[in-house]
Amino acid sequence: MLIAATLLMTSNQLVAGHATRAKMTATLETILNRAAKSGVGIQASLFAILILIVPILAIAIFAIYQPQIEKNAFVNLTEIARLKSSQIETWLGRIQADGALLSSDPKIVSQINAIFSGKESANKPGYAQVLFERMRSTYG
Repeated sequence: MLIAATLLMTSNQLVAGHATRAKMTATLETILNRAAKSGVGIQASLFAILILIVPILAIAIFAIYQPQIEKNAFVNLTEIARLKSSQIETWLGRIQADGALLSSDPKIVSQINAIFSGKESANKPGYAQVLFERMRSTYG
């Protein structure tokens, strides 16, 4: 039990970045000395150390690389956001250009005004409806 507690404490130091090679060596020597004094065999202590070293290393590697992984994810998300905003700006530019083109044609403007004023039926296919239908079939 003492061995596991000492290994856990050592892993916490390693994860926190406070453990140096000398500290780790000293800690392992302390574990082995305590094991020898407490009657637990050195082989059992080494076995426990070997069993616990894999999860400790996994935790340490994760702790070391976690900031880099987060930074890479943030950079990727920032780039995706930039690309999407560029796509939206391009789409809005096309829509505004289409609107400017349609509003510059007096025939379309007069027909739309006639439809909204009730002088002409919206169901009657006129120049504007045909043009809008073509645009809808083209752009989807």
